[in-house]
Order: sequence, then structure tokens, then C-alpha cells
Amino acid sequence: MEQACVALLISPDGPPNLTRDAQQKWQHYIIHAYEKRALRKLVRRTAMPEHFRGKSWLVMSGGQKLLQSKPSLYSQILNTLDINFQDTNCKSLSFNDLQICASLFSCSYNFMRFLPVEDKYIPFARVLHCLHKHIPSLTFCPVLPIFVAICLNWMNENETFATSVALIRRNQFLESPTATWSSLFTLDRLARLCIPDHYASFCLHFGLNQPIQLCHTHPLSGGVLAWFCNDFPFWTVVRIMDIFMTESHKIFYKAGLAVLESWYLHNKASITCLRSSFPKRTVASFRRRAHDKSVSYISGKASTSNSLQEFNKESIQDCQPNYCNQVFPELTDVQAVLKATAASIVDCNSFITLCMSFKFKTAYFLSLEAIGAQHALDVFHDIGTVHGGIHLPSAPRLDQECQLLSDSDWQAIWSQVPTRCRILPLRCIFDTYEHGNSLTSLLGLCRDVSPTFLILKTETGISMGAFLTVSWTSCKRNNGYQGNGEMFIFSNSSGTMKVYTWEKGNPELFMTIVADSLCVGGGPHGHALEIDSELHRGVTAHSTTFDAPDLLKPSVPSVGGARQHFKCARVQVWSFSKF
Repeated sequence: MEQACVALLISPDGPPNLTRDAQQKWQHYIIHAYEKRALRKLVRRTAMPEHFRGKSWLVMSGGQKLLQSKPSLYSQILNTLDINFQDTNCKSLSFNDLQICASLFSCSYNFMRFLPVEDKYIPFARVLHCLHKHIPSLTFCPVLPIFVAICLNWMNENETFATSVALIRRNQFLESPTATWSSLFTLDRLARLCIPDHYASFCLHFGLNQPIQLCHTHPLSGGVLAWFCNDFPFWTVVRIMDIFMTESHKIFYKAGLAVLESWYLHNKASITCLRSSFPKRTVASFRRRAHDKSVSYISGKASTSNSLQEFNKESIQDCQPNYCNQVFPELTDVQAVLKATAASIVDCNSFITLCMSFKFKTAYFLSLEAIGAQHALDVFHDIGTVHGGIHLPSAPRLDQECQLLSDSDWQAIWSQVPTRCRILPLRCIFDTYEHGNSLTSLLGLCRDVSPTFLILKTETGISMGAFLTVSWTSCKRNNGYQGNGEMFIFSNSSGTMKVYTWEKGNPELFMTIVADSLCVGGGPHGHALEIDSELHRGVTAHSTTFDAPDLLKPSVPSVGGARQHFKCARVQVWSFSKF
């Protein structure tokens, strides 16, 4: 890494100093990359040496395995880009050009503070365009451009691309509008759990009644990511990134709690009211500050006053870049205080120690995120502008390539999916190529999972399927038809994908299991889609439920209600991930 690159990064704090013993430990674990558990423990306790950071991130993220398996992936994608960066003078890329690159992922954060020299502008644009080309369905990941800009300070383009792809595949980024609100919901709940007295004191100080309404005026609105991207000093961001590689976005919640407690320590706390899990190594520093208020502890002067006049809301608002012509809501007094507290961290090591002192299980905060996601649509109109406008993608984000439907097929289908589902990505939970042609296997893997897509391709190359709002195991347990009017069927037998929906007044014969056969869309002539227990043979007929002809020849109505037989080449079931 070029030393000049880091030297240009203006930060109130500096790179953490390491003992010789710590540097030797880092060298050992980087050489023996398979000792990942020990590496994760080390990264929580001490900072990474500067010359090891790029290699460490590559190993911990899984990017190194991707480079080993597909070493030329980045160069292949780069050569297919419509935009030619090869012969471009680096000075010809303007700030507006970089904004356009960041807008590919709906980024509204200040990524420029992590691009210290113009030599990094072209690599930044290349990596983002290649990520967009490689994963076109990923249209909402506002922290990704920030991540790429930081990585380029320690990695080359190929390594940055591989690290980003590896983390995306591990679902370590917040990748939907649902997640932005859900993160606020989760941080609020964690604050009540981990620091209930501190949080109550904070709310009382500013005249906030608990529970605080979850909207764009909430003091923690946007805090999980906004402080990380826009406010924390550079080396604090880097240390958070170190830990992010090992425990995903869990560290963002810990950092949010640490910001709240930092404000409390400087304004309200005494040595007798520290929480039981407060890090022992920092108690001595706190004792010194308790006797001498001029001593800085974790954060500096900007966060030591109770007076709101010390924080200039207007100046903070004016320096917020207007990325992609997005309108940012005006900061409230309380949000300005926490923003200033995050920006005034002067000791990144003490701050990280404070972050890591918060203990909660991963399963617990994931359950909070799931609860928050269920209620997200009710509050989108309140907090959508915090992270940019609400964007419902025209096609789903898939955890793997779907060989049964093309991108244009997905776009035709996706517009009919209920809004609450369109904000979530899809993952394949059953595939006959992987799990075999067995109805028992399908029911076992799809147990109590809904809603889902049932998709198949015939041996003649026709793709068809159905969007189902009830699980197949529910049909197995209950007699008769299950489902509701949100369900629909589809087929591309005519060359273009056609979707058939239920209309009020039609029969409600949505889905059932008859004689170990999966049946969708009933009627007097048969079912729109029927697949046997071996998932190999199928039948289609005119369906009065969806007012659809048979799915093999939708443009030619079945004569006399004739049933059309076909053989399945492949069957898949896709479910919606809780982001």
C-alpha cells in the first residue's frame, strides 16, 4: 500500500500502535490462514498491522478462496463493461461521475472521504461497475461503495472485488430497504436490553418519552450505518471494518450502543454507576477523567457539553452531500448531538474495547431484525428518505443463478408479487438436480415455508410455475384447497412470459395435494399445474381459478377441456430470505 495514500486521510485519531508481540502473532495467523478462530479472537483484541490488513481482510472475508477458484473473474467482467476505463485519464473522472457509480447501489453516504487521492477514482469506478455487472439484482446496498473505497486503501482492484463478492454471498451487508428500518428497530431494542438505565437517562435528558416512536425523527435513525459512513474518524472506521470481517454487521449495533454510552459517560456517569460488563481495562481511564474533566476519554471536547448550542445543526446539514439529487431530512437536535459524539471519537482502541464489552447472541439480534422486517412497510413513508427513496426492484436478487427463468421472465413475474415480498431476496431451497426427484424430499426441505415459487422446465424447454402463499406441508396436513387470491401461475410457452392471476368471483381452488401429486389452480377440466410424486411427469389443463388455458400452449385454448401431458426436466422451489 502506498504510504502517501494513508497520510492524506485526515483523522483526529491515528493508526493504533502495536507491540512487537502483537505483530508477530498477526504474522503467524496470516501465514497460517486456516486458524480462523484464533484470527477472529485476535482481531477483537488488537488492531491489525498496516502491512497485513489487506491480506487479513482477504482471508477473513473468504475472498482469497474466490481468487483461487476464479482468478480471472474480475478481468473477464471488466472486459465486458460498456464503459471503457482502460484508456481514461484518471483526472477525467469528476465527482459527479463517482456519484453515478455509487448510485448503482443507492448509496447516499460520503464515500469521498475514503478516496484520498485521484489515483483511486478509476479503480473505485471499475470495481463498482463490475459488481453491478456481476450481481445486477443488487440495486440497494448503500454501504457497499463505502466498503469498496476503504478496501482500495489496502488492496488492489481484483482483491477488493473478490472480498466484496465473498461478503455479498455471505449476506453480510444490509441489502434491502427493509433492512434499513429493521436496523433502527433492532438498535432501539438492544439499547433497552444492554444499557436500559443509560438509554432512559438519555431520553429523559432530551425530553423523549419511552418507547420512542420509530420514525425518521428517532435519535438513532440511520445511526447504525450513517455514523460509520459519515461521522466516525477514519481509524475508528478501519477498526470497525476489521471486526466486521469476522462477525458481520453485528459490530454496527455494538458501535451504536457505544456511541450512546460515550455520550452518557461524558454527561451523566459517575464511577459508581458503570454497568457490570464495563471493560475493566478502561475503568482506570474513566477514573482519571472523573477527577479531571479536561482528560479526554474515548471522545473529545465536542461531546463533553450538555449544551445543544455547541452543535451547529445547520453546518452539519450543509456539509451533507446531495448525492444523486436525494433530499435528506433535517437533523433533529438529538440526532445532531449523537452525530457529533460519533465524529469526536479520539481513541479508537478504547472505543472498540467499549464496543466489544456488549454481549448478545447473534441469534437474538437476528430475531429482532426479522421482527423489524415484518413491520417495515408500515413505516417506510416515515424513514424512507433517510437512506434514499424506497426502491422496489424490477427483478429479485437471487442467491444463485436460476437456469429455469431468464431475467426478462423474472421481470414479468416480479411485478405481480406482493410488495411485502418484493423487498426480500430469493434463495433456492429445493432443486431436483441437487436433492433428487422425490416429493418426500421436497416436502421435507420446504416444511412450513411460505410464500414460495414452484418453477419447472419441461423436456421441450418450456418454463412454467406458480407463486404460492401457503406451504405444501399445510396442504398435506389439511384436506381440501389452501391459498388466497395473491397466488398466480405463469408460463413462457409462447416465447414471452405470461402471468395469470386470480380475479374476484373465480373459484378459490388454489393449491392442494391429491394422491401424492402437487396440484395448483383447479377447475372442472383439471388443474393448471399437476406434478406427480416422482417430480417427473406433469399435466396441465384449462384452469377456471386463474382463467388460464393449459400452460403448454397458452395461445391455443384446449379443445374440449383436453389435458396436456409433459415431462419435467428440472423442478425448483424458491423461498424469500429474511434479508
